[in-house]
Amino acid sequence: MSNIVHSNKNNNCDNFSVRGLQRAVDNIFDSFFTGWDSELSRRGSSLLPACDFYETKESYCLSLELPGISKESIDISISGDSLIVKGEKTCNNESKDKQFYHRERYYGSFYRSIQLPVNVEQDKVSANFSDGVLNVTIPKSEKHIKRIDVK
Repeated sequence: MSNIVHSNKNNNCDNFSVRGLQRAVDNIFDSFFTGWDSELSRRGSSLLPACDFYETKESYCLSLELPGISKESIDISISGDSLIVKGEKTCNNESKDKQFYHRERYYGSFYRSIQLPVNVEQDKVSANFSDGVLNVTIPKSEKHIKRIDVK
């Protein structure tokens, strides 16, 4: 329900918006039926970028929407069987003397951890960032598949 109050950057509760309340209720129902809030929703104090994780014949692919984030702010790593994407969306043009009447854009850190299947080539993972979309390709490996003969 963080969308109920729209105020200045310090999140003071000075301004109450009926439209903000309506949007918050809409988001509750949307998240109930879809499982997600908006494209770049919030979880606690961090952003939660929307992502698709899918499989092709040769690889697993992760696509994350990261609008307004520079590629230098993105950190991708593999830890055990998890692919971790984290970073931060910063606001460079904000001054302290601004009083916001309406604010929907979020700034802050983001973190996504995706559990990988066992049959991946961790040394051959590649990533491409273009037009606010991060695409990570994780090639499949056949060496983790053990065939067992039936007798």
